[in-house]
Amino acid sequence: MTEIPDHLLQRTRSRRQALGLPVSGVDGAGDGAAAAPASGGGVATTTSGNLPKGPVAPSGSRPTSKAAARPAAPYAEASARRTRIPVWAMPVVAILPLWALLYAGTMTKPHSKTPTLVEAGGEVFSAAGCAGCHGASGGGGVGPAIAKGAVIATYPNPVDQVRWVILGSTGGGELYAKAGKTSIGGMPAFGETLTLSQIVEVVLHERQTLSGQKAEADAEGWADLRKLPEEFSALGYTSGEVEMILEEMAAQEGISMPEHE
Repeated sequence: MTEIPDHLLQRTRSRRQALGLPVSGVDGAGDGAAAAPASGGGVATTTSGNLPKGPVAPSGSRPTSKAAARPAAPYAEASARRTRIPVWAMPVVAILPLWALLYAGTMTKPHSKTPTLVEAGGEVFSAAGCAGCHGASGGGGVGPAIAKGAVIATYPNPVDQVRWVILGSTGGGELYAKAGKTSIGGMPAFGETLTLSQIVEVVLHERQTLSGQKAEADAEGWADLRKLPEEFSALGYTSGEVEMILEEMAAQEGISMPEHE
């Protein structure tokens, strides 16, 4: 008869007890009771009475310890510590080139909205009522035509035309007669209602815009404007005002004004 080692029997009993199964050879038997031999020459087993219940021995293979994790590479650790760009910042970065173009556009020097002397003369021509007599395009009406070279033929010197506008028919009849024409009256004197600068502006408009005169052709004649402060001292014209007008005219027209002798 082969005897089963006690430690194997103990492991078996403990496992069955843990599962709530009856333990063979224990139920109904006292201490030291032996199990009857099995018929046919079976293996006899012995028990040592009621065994105390204890922890069940683990079955199966013993767990193996996990291998230690490999330390992260320095560059991986640095990448993990680096601050990430927030998602909301991506659209902002995308529109930066467009913003740069718009900003560059603001650096362009704005166009001046100040009208030139000739442009301002067109406004005075309408506001002072000149267009009502001579026509908006200078073709004539109640007053004579001043377009298509007509005013240049009457007043070759631009300052003579300035004198005519200042004095009107009453005081400037001889200027009109100088051109071989007879004044029938009707031309108002604007010396009291317009400044010298405004009168020069309207004359520039009539000569250049309506009659097509080139600025260079009148440059020498405009130098005579320096005589007007003395001629019209009652109107308060000053040499400083005249020089300012001539300097502005020269700058805008790109011409040089000869000095008055």
